Amino acid sequence: MAYAQDVPGSVGAAHAANDELNSNYRELTRQHHSLEEQLQDLAALGHLSDAQHLEEVKLKKQKLALKDQMAQMAQMACMDHVAPAATSLSVGQG
Repeated sequence: MAYAQDVPGSVGAAHAANDELNSNYRELTRQHHSLEEQLQDLAALGHLSDAQHLEEVKLKKQKLALKDQMAQMAQMACMDHVAPAATSLSVGQG
């Protein structure tokens, strides 16, 4: 027996994909927050050693990469919501 989430293009499949996207986005947000806390801890030290400065640079790059992933996911989610609406508008017009 096929479930709605197993049928490509079905509402159930869209909801399952949306749930997975939300879960992934939340995980990226958690990681981003963790990196921010680590950066704040380093900033509280004042003067950083060479190793700490390298760690700071690494953390900032990781944080930026996560932010880019989150922005890309948000853009894809917006496009997914706009595309069906645009399609339904063009179908009714003739």
